[in-house]
Amino acid sequence: MAERYDDGGLSGGTLERPALKRIMAEIDAGRIAMVVVYKIDCLTRSLDDFVRLVERLEAKGCSFVSVTQAFNTSSSMGRLTLNVLLCFAQFEREVTAERIRDKIAASKKKGLWMGGTIPLGYDRHPDPQRRELVIRPDEADIIRSPFRLYEANPNLRLLEIESQRRGHHPKSRPGEDPEISRARRFSRGQLHYLLTNPTYLGRIRHRDKTHPGQHPAIIDQDLWDSVQARLQARHARPRGPARACPQGRWLTAKLRDETGDILTPTHTERRGRTYGYYISHRLIREGTDAQAWRLRDDLCDNLATMPDSELRGMAMDLQQRPPEHGPRRHHPRHETENGRVSSTNAPR
Repeated sequence: MAERYDDGGLSGGTLERPALKRIMAEIDAGRIAMVVVYKIDCLTRSLDDFVRLVERLEAKGCSFVSVTQAFNTSSSMGRLTLNVLLCFAQFEREVTAERIRDKIAASKKKGLWMGGTIPLGYDRHPDPQRRELVIRPDEADIIRSPFRLYEANPNLRLLEIESQRRGHHPKSRPGEDPEISRARRFSRGQLHYLLTNPTYLGRIRHRDKTHPGQHPAIIDQDLWDSVQARLQARHARPRGPARACPQGRWLTAKLRDETGDILTPTHTERRGRTYGYYISHRLIREGTDAQAWRLRDDLCDNLATMPDSELRGMAMDLQQRPPEHGPRRHHPRHETENGRVSSTNAPR
């Protein structure tokens, strides 16, 4: 019985295609005896990938036939012809990719907008034949505000708070609900990207270079230079000697709190001593959260390196411990000089 497997619109340079995965699963199960394609490069355009596919086909006794090319894998001559055709198919794919990259580089050098996510403050040109951006006045004011605020006070955290207070939000995604779009707020990473985006200076970025663009600038050169100088000064600010953690932070990216938020390693300094913690990532992202977790890193890392027998003993002790009665209250926690965590207003 014949069945059709079609991966329309997907590149032949990868094996990560749904229909190809389904047909290979059927071949591995021994339910397909012959694979028929229109052209060989419809299956794959990578010689290395094709060699692996042929090995799987031969292992299951499945032959490979092309409708428009006179060969099949049931003979040695057919396999030789197949490898030659695959070499040319891979060469064609690589040459096409190089031409596209060269075309994009040449167009950006001319200052043309070559697609991608349209930055906040701009829209596509009304004429689809012109690869340019035009200023959107209502969003341009939002762009100028972070630049002026950062020039006056070069602190991304304070800039994030002020942007949230003013109700600024990133550009709406195509098809996104306006209510959801207005509820989103700028993160520090987004604000840093905004402050370093040369598009607002009227330039087009291509890899590590920028070229004069054909779109108008939102930020003038003096303001841009002032903000970049402050960003560089903050980046070059000495942050103290690097401190090596003796345990190596074994649990980085492996712990989550009850909400599923990942715990991120951080540290603080008090009276000349450094204390490390694993904290809920939303504390870094949002600043405050009474329900977020804050765990001592040395205690957690010691548990990670503890033998299984000791861990089982601790688990049994916790199971035998009588449950606490009454609701648990959240108290602010403070670090003492000996490294222990104490809480205010706690019962003695």
